[in-house]
Amino acid sequence: MDDPTQTHERDLNRLENDLEELRNRNGLENRTKDLQANSDKLERRSTVMDALAKAEPKWMSEPLDRTDRQNYLPPRPTFPPPTITRHISVSDPEIPAATTQDVGASTPLDVTFVCSDASTTVGDVTINKVAVTDGEIDKVLPDGMGAGDFSLTIIDPTDVYVYAYVLFNPSTLAITSRTVTYSNIVDVPESRVETETTGFLVYVLAEAFMDDAGLFQVTNRRVGDIGVELIYGAVNGQPALYAGEEIGWLDLVALFP
Repeated sequence: MDDPTQTHERDLNRLENDLEELRNRNGLENRTKDLQANSDKLERRSTVMDALAKAEPKWMSEPLDRTDRQNYLPPRPTFPPPTITRHISVSDPEIPAATTQDVGASTPLDVTFVCSDASTTVGDVTINKVAVTDGEIDKVLPDGMGAGDFSLTIIDPTDVYVYAYVLFNPSTLAITSRTVTYSNIVDVPESRVETETTGFLVYVLAEAFMDDAGLFQVTNRRVGDIGVELIYGAVNGQPALYAGEEIGWLDLVALFP
């Protein structure tokens, strides 16, 4: 039979061993929790660092709100100086849109540059004429106008244009002469600058022709005073002269070859 004292000591030793084992187990669990917590912290830190590495600094996408921001922004592009333009006398009458008018149609007496048949017949001979009502070119009457009886005798009435012919100096933009004349359609010059001192503008007023029945016909192409507008400018980077809506742009090769 065992000694009670020895039995008690064995039980006490066993309890101490169990208690130590329990302490060790609890310590391991706590250490595991600590390691897990540290692992979570490291993972969160790694996530934050990755986000920072991928993030675009605010100053790269938004202008800096500071007085010396030009030191941080790209340099501003430079542009060539604006094209210098120069105006000369510009009249501003109300110019009606180009129209086609049949012979005999009612035309107000105060409308200018209206063309009509003014042919005369002497015996068997018919002299074909085109009468043109007085009108102004840049507020000045063309040569031969002013008495109200201006007309052109059409020598060959096969197919001609009656037109206003304006001479000007491209270097000074001064108008040097104004006339109303006619030419066969194929011989009518185009508006252009010829030399440094010579340029001209052509405004077709009417077409005169013999119809299939052999009758002389006059058809107006435009009516109303002519306002001349000449402005230096550029087209596609090349020097040019703007001559108003009816004429458009003229190249200046003669001045700047």
